[in-house]
Amino acid sequence: MASAEVDLVDLRSFNLLGVPGWFVAGRTGLLDIDEGSLRVYEALTRVWRPVESALPPPVGLSLVARVRKPA
Repeated sequence: MASAEVDLVDLRSFNLLGVPGWFVAGRTGLLDIDEGSLRVYEALTRVWRPVESALPPPVGLSLVARVRKPA
């Protein structure tokens, strides 16, 4: 962002639900995602997404940055 010469407006973490799976996959080497586990994750995400939108988590697998170009 510094090299793009923009001002940070907001920085937000998301996908807290994915942290346990990422952690386990990294520790065990089980990096393959099968169809069944993906279905379970997607079902949980439908329920979890509104909670995460209302109460932004302090950590997550991803970050979204909103920036503003200086006038």
